[in-house]
Amino acid sequence: MTKSPLLALAGLALAAPAAAQVKLNGAGATFPNIIYQDWMLKYNQTHPDVQLNYQSIGSGGGIRQFSDATVDFGASDAPMKDSGVAAIQGNEMARQARSMLSGALDAFVRGDGVLGRDICRRDDSVDALHHSVFRILLTHMMADPHIIGAAMDLFLVSRNLERVADLATNIAEDVVFVVEGKTIKHHAEG
Repeated sequence: MTKSPLLALAGLALAAPAAAQVKLNGAGATFPNIIYQDWMLKYNQTHPDVQLNYQSIGSGGGIRQFSDATVDFGASDAPMKDSGVAAIQGNEMARQARSMLSGALDAFVRGDGVLGRDICRRDDSVDALHHSVFRILLTHMMADPHIIGAAMDLFLVSRNLERVADLATNIAEDVVFVVEGKTIKHHAEG
């Protein structure tokens, strides 16, 4: 008995959410929605452990939801300005630094070396965001020297958020030392 391709595809679509281990939610532009849905279906056929969800709510809504960190990715018909990208990266950096500090303090209070190691592994992501913000701001300062003051203020915020993440990493390293008696430095190895 031969199954129709549509029936097989429907079966795959129904089975995918149950098997999915990674869920990525996105929102944004309505115009490219049809091609996005096609790409997501084809991607899911070769990666059944990933569930992709995209809501076509408009470019502004996608940017807003991505900026607010309520979705994993956003889409826009028009490219974002570098200042918008820097702001989103700053928001994400603040979210990650806050999460690291909270996790490091939890690890300290509970004496949780495993959580301490997890916090240490997150530091590279914040460092990468800090470097990205610096590159974007530097480009703008070179193009328009009148914004140097404001750009330096943003850079200092970025640097301080990166420092919060570094200090959270230091706390997490100390937790691992106290709990496990192992000295680790930044990479949670040991």
